[in-house]
Amino acid sequence: MVGSQTPLNADETRDLVLRQRITDIRVVRYFHQGEQTGDEGPVETHLGNGAVVLFECGGDGEEMTMKRGAWEDPFAGEQPGENLAFIRDYGKWTRVAPEHTTDLRSQVVGAVVDEVSFEGTRQGKTTGAALSLGNRVLRVRADRDELRISLDVPSGS
Repeated sequence: MVGSQTPLNADETRDLVLRQRITDIRVVRYFHQGEQTGDEGPVETHLGNGAVVLFECGGDGEEMTMKRGAWEDPFAGEQPGENLAFIRDYGKWTRVAPEHTTDLRSQVVGAVVDEVSFEGTRQGKTTGAALSLGNRVLRVRADRDELRISLDVPSGS
């Protein structure tokens, strides 16, 4: 359903995810001619309370946006010829199948969010978030027009 996302600020995001179990995590990546072109893109965090929080890079390339709701493919369904030509020539964003993100999923799914912190600019833009998951930290941050995700895991884990 297009338009089912609700923008969230940092406080709303914290309230939604804190003390929730992560039930799934899905990443969206850019594909061109069937090949993934990078490791950047939106991230969906599915939670035990049924909520989905979507982290994306904002339109200005600096801010990270947060929304309640799953990523929506703007090219889903029937497409006019010019859209099909664009996809063929330039590619498009695609939600990655869970079996292709098993390393990340195995480290995150089932963990409970113990703490949430945010990074930002002096102008008040949110640029990143850190979700503490026991001894691991899931980080998402906007960086030069891309959303990057990383997982800090202590050695030996």
